[in-house]
Order: sequence, then structure tokens, then C-alpha cells
Amino acid sequence: MRGSIAIVLGACGAAAFVLASACGARTGLTNLTPDVLEAAVPEAAPDVSVVVEAGPPLHINSISLGDSHTCARRADGSVACWGKNLNGQIGNGVVSLIEASPVAVIGLSDAVQIAAATLHTCARRAGGTIVCWGDNSYGQLGNGTTTSSNVPVTVAGITDAVDLVSGAFHACARTMGGQVMCWGRNDFGEVGNGTNVQANTPVAIAGVEGALALGAGDLHTCAVRADTTVACWGDNTSGQLGDTSLADQWSPVSVKNLTGATGLAAGEGHTCARTSGPVECWGVDEHGELGYGLFDGGLIGSLTPVYAMGITNAVQIAAGDAQSCAALADGTVACWGENNNGQLGDGMFADSPVPVPVLDVTGALEVSVGSEHACVRTKDQAVLCWGADAFGQLGDGKQNFMPRPVAVLGL
Repeated sequence: MRGSIAIVLGACGAAAFVLASACGARTGLTNLTPDVLEAAVPEAAPDVSVVVEAGPPLHINSISLGDSHTCARRADGSVACWGKNLNGQIGNGVVSLIEASPVAVIGLSDAVQIAAATLHTCARRAGGTIVCWGDNSYGQLGNGTTTSSNVPVTVAGITDAVDLVSGAFHACARTMGGQVMCWGRNDFGEVGNGTNVQANTPVAIAGVEGALALGAGDLHTCAVRADTTVACWGDNTSGQLGDTSLADQWSPVSVKNLTGATGLAAGEGHTCARTSGPVECWGVDEHGELGYGLFDGGLIGSLTPVYAMGITNAVQIAAGDAQSCAALADGTVACWGENNNGQLGDGMFADSPVPVPVLDVTGALEVSVGSEHACVRTKDQAVLCWGADAFGQLGDGKQNFMPRPVAVLGL
């Protein structure tokens, strides 16, 4: 996966909103709770022309997208997943090509956060422990082995986690004491402990103590420090670490010219930060994933942060392989970047270097982006998805690529 806006100009730059447009993958996290996000979104005006009898509330409290699978967390702490399951990443105790509709993750009834990745998924439990399931080729399940599991297993050594993100084949957590712990694949230094040795159990990361938020891309990781600056580590082929170099970094380095960050989202070769409403991005821009109005082509777009055009009121952000999305304070969602599978949700299949509005979305509380699909959770408890659907990751039972949102069935 190439692991979350009113808009005018583009992906991590600034401009006027004309069209608007969320890796663990990946998922863009902020330090805002679902309750705070919900309070920030105004109630939509009622449609007096149609009377619809409301069914029982679904109570979906969060969503997270992996490469080709999707997961949702209910208010009761249970988790349901759907989509690709060749590595047991759905967590229902079997390995299968596709789970076309939501199925329950076995043995998980107290989840407070979920983080889906390429071939694995993790969840933070109410007591502060973490469980993961799926592929474990790189030790990304964190239990000291490389044995895959189609049911949740406990990550070793973490008992007080308060935040969780997953990259393609690694994961990281923040603890109550302010420590950042990472585990899994480390070929490019994405674990951040100063080596490129795979970590089958969590290791502590120096230089980001007291972190406020985390973001994990395919092969890199970032953290908002206590002073609201951002540090990143791992693969830097496209300048996604933001330190103005193209050298991989095995330990955290500072993103240049960026302060005031409150949330992060990392994709395959780019990274974005939310700064009190505006969104800034850096790294590759071949498909317009930086959102500042250009298709830069090649491996590098900008080595330092640029403003996504027209985004001034983002409340949460997310990033996928080569696209970025933001949930806006007015309850709409905007996305920008690659759109070959309709992953921008604007009804088209053309890439956009500026944010474009996702169709038919109001009351958005959270957006999450997978490799080439995206989903939104709304204030009325609906989950809507769009983009690639080869493995049923949109959850509408049709396996048709959709350039505009469709409702997930069976939640």
C-alpha cells in the first residue's frame, strides 16, 4: 500500500476550495477523539421532502483501511473486517481470498482503536495492551515470532498504549508515559531504533519522547513531538521524511519548516501534516498527492512541506498509496492525487493535483484511506466507501470499482 479540506489548490499546499478531496497504509491519525470530531461537525439540515424511518443505530466508532481490506470498530469494542483475507488479516479464524461482507474479529470485545495495514491488522485494547493478526513475515504481529495468525495475538511488552498506527509491514504505539515503541520490518529503518534489523517485539525510539501523534507509511514513520514539530524516519527515496535529503534514516530526523502540527498521515512516498486546519504535504507528487496544483512526475515532488490548496478547515487527514484525503469541519471530505480506481470519490477516474470534494458525503467524522480505496464514517453512523474493490474491500457485496461512495452492508 502506498501508505486523512475545503480546497482551492492542492494536496499539502494552500488555495481556494474549488473541489475537495486519509496506512496502519495508511490511516491518518490526530489527537482528536471521536467525540471531539463529532462535536466539530454541524448537523445536516433535514430533508423535509422525504420521510425515512430510522433503523437501530450502527454505533460504528472508528474505521481503518489496509491495502485491500477494511475494518470498523463498534461502540461495544467489537471489530468487524471485510475484503482480502489471504493472510488472515480479517481476523475471523480462517484464510480466504475474499470476505465480501463484514465478519467479526475473533476474541476481540474491548477494542478502542484499530490500525489496518497491508497484510495485517492491529487493535489497541481498553486496558492498554495491543493485539495484531494476519501476516507475520516481518515480525509485524509483535509477539516475538514470525508465525502468522488468523486470530489476534498479543504484542509483547506493551501494557499502557494510548495510540497505535500500522505501516505496510511494521507498527508503532505511543505509551501513557510518552514513549514511542515500534516493531516489524526494518529494512529501511522504519522501526526507528538506529538499526535496520527486523524487530519481532517492540523497541523504544529515542528522540520522540512525549509525542502527541503518530503516522505510518509503507516504509517510513513520523511523530508529532511535544513542541508540535515533526520527526520522521525510514525510507526516504522520495523525500517523504522532509529533512531535504534523499537518504534513508534509521533514527528520527526533523521535518524542515514545519511547526504547529496536530495530526499526521503517511502514504507510500509522501507524508502530510494537519496544522490547525491547513494541510501540508511533502515527498513524491507524481499523481498530485501533495495537492499543491502540480504533477511533478518522477520520484520527488517537494523535499519540504507545501500547502494543499484550499484546505483551511481540516479536522482529520489520511493518506493512501498515492492519494490524500481530509475530513473538513463542515462535514464534507476532500481528496487529491491518484484516481485510477476512483479512489478520490469525485465520480471520475482522473488524477487531481488539487483537492476535490467526495460526492454525497455530509456529516463526516473520520476518513481512512487504503492502498487504492477510501471510506468515511459519518455522524449518522453510516460507513461509505469508494475506489478499488477487487477483493470486496468496499463492503457493498458487488466487487465493482466505484468512483463515488457506496454504503457498507451488514454492519
